[in-house]
Amino acid sequence: YHSRNSLVNLKGNLENSLSNGNERHEEFVEAPINAQAVQMNELNEESAIYREEIKEEIVIFDAQADREATNLLSRGQDVVLNHADRTQINEQVAKEVKEQMDEQLDVMRKEIEGQMERHLEDFQLRVEGPEDHRGLGGNDDREVILARQENFEEGGPRMRRSTLLNFTAFAGRLLGVDAPPPRTNLNTETVSMYTVAMAVDPHAQRICVWLTALWNLGFVFLQVMAFSLVILESSQPMCHSVPDCPAGNFCNIFDGGRLPLCEDCKEMPNLFFANFALFEQTCPAILSDEVWKHLDYFQADQNELLLIPNITASEVPEYKCLAYNHCLETDIDAKSNYKDRHCDFLYLHRVKMDGLAWCVTIFLALLWTVPICQDIQEATIEEMVLNHHMHGSWNGPAEITRVALRMKRYAIPLFTTSATLVLLLSEEISSRTIILNFLAISLILEADNIFATLFLNNHFIACMEKTVEDVDGTLVKLVWIRAQGFLCTVILIVSLYFIQYFVPDCDILDEFLLWELICVPASIIIVGRAFYTSIHSTQSFCEGICVTLVELVYNVLALSISFIPNSLIDIFRSKDLEVFYQVIIVASVTLFMVVGLLVLRRRCSGRGNQE
Repeated sequence: YHSRNSLVNLKGNLENSLSNGNERHEEFVEAPINAQAVQMNELNEESAIYREEIKEEIVIFDAQADREATNLLSRGQDVVLNHADRTQINEQVAKEVKEQMDEQLDVMRKEIEGQMERHLEDFQLRVEGPEDHRGLGGNDDREVILARQENFEEGGPRMRRSTLLNFTAFAGRLLGVDAPPPRTNLNTETVSMYTVAMAVDPHAQRICVWLTALWNLGFVFLQVMAFSLVILESSQPMCHSVPDCPAGNFCNIFDGGRLPLCEDCKEMPNLFFANFALFEQTCPAILSDEVWKHLDYFQADQNELLLIPNITASEVPEYKCLAYNHCLETDIDAKSNYKDRHCDFLYLHRVKMDGLAWCVTIFLALLWTVPICQDIQEATIEEMVLNHHMHGSWNGPAEITRVALRMKRYAIPLFTTSATLVLLLSEEISSRTIILNFLAISLILEADNIFATLFLNNHFIACMEKTVEDVDGTLVKLVWIRAQGFLCTVILIVSLYFIQYFVPDCDILDEFLLWELICVPASIIIVGRAFYTSIHSTQSFCEGICVTLVELVYNVLALSISFIPNSLIDIFRSKDLEVFYQVIIVASVTLFMVVGLLVLRRRCSGRGNQE
């Protein structure tokens, strides 16, 4: 027994020594590869010397092991012979133990020598290069060394890809088709994720859950309102004097206490004077002789004619003449009596974009795509967590949260695109303004994360971490998220390039930004998403149709609700309730359709379970 323990201890000491030797060798082979040629030669000489020292140490360890084993066996035999009351130990057993130890030592020695050979060959190959490494046995040995180098660097064999395969693999990773392993941490740490955690928590107070859901929906409303304000104020800004407008526009006053707004000068023949002859015939009697003689130098600014919300055209009769003269001097289409159609400030700013401006715009647009994709991905993950906990059950706060998440997925990216486009076109084109406009829009996109950082502490984060447990992260499809983000970039660049053809009239700029750039692409995405859901549905026919219709109508509901802030702003600016009524009607109809489809879906699910 003591002999076996001694041999085991000896084996452990030898293994530790060999392990230390291996560590020393690893430290040696991890020397800098890009050293000078003289240092390389010295390293090669030291590696050879160290290799010989290791072999000598192995021989010394073997000899010591043999001597120790022999001494232990002899002492063990003496002890056994001196104790007659113990069982006689067979001498053959001791020999078998020694042979087993010798075999194990031989195997360990061969493994260590093999590892040393491979490490030395790999090190020499990395220092000298495969084309100079010819001392290991010709081309066959060199191929073996190259294979070992691949195993050493990548942990296994590596497939050699052609340039085309490398490009397609990179494109796949960029679009999310050949994506990295699924996301393990699904906690987005946003305000929306905390709302989801509250909505699915059965122990939370219902009043707190409802308030949190409504607050989250209001927060999304604020984001949409910020983008809507940018769109409306840039396309049709408020003004306080005739020239206080972009090029080709004049300050128009309205009855009923409406704020003065800038409008395209093409409305002049319809509003004031049908032609220039009528203008010359009427205005000398309205304006003073001094003003009429120096009309070309008369600015009609706020010091000369201040326009306030409650003022009417009848109170300031000279307003019509001054506004007509302003458009006559500044509008591009004035010479043709506004038959040629141009939105002057869009046309002039677009013409000023040269090659450098386009390079800066395209580069920043690609960077601008990242926060859009991140926002869509966060909303997708949060809705996936919500679906995981709800299991098809009806929950009021959860459904409000779902509407807010759908707005973040389908409406806010397109509102962002529209607001960015009008910011770029409504200001002077320069690298400074382009960069600042992209940064300003990106800041509004990150509002959810910023507010979460400011107001959510560790307790809220722990609550969110608990909510995302056991949620499968493989359900997140990055390809659709990135495709939607790149779609926004394409829409931005194409609209910026062809803006003078899309918007020949400044008065339809807001319609183009809200309907053509938001409603049309969102409708295409929503219908395409519903079609994709119906194709890949694994449920019964009845339930699959119900699920597809619920997704379609739910997305339409979220899109219609996202236009409520815009309609409220329109009421404040122009006292027009028509758009607000239309949005409310569409939202109400889609809401009733969602409720009816959810009831039908439950019946289909119950029928399928019974079958």
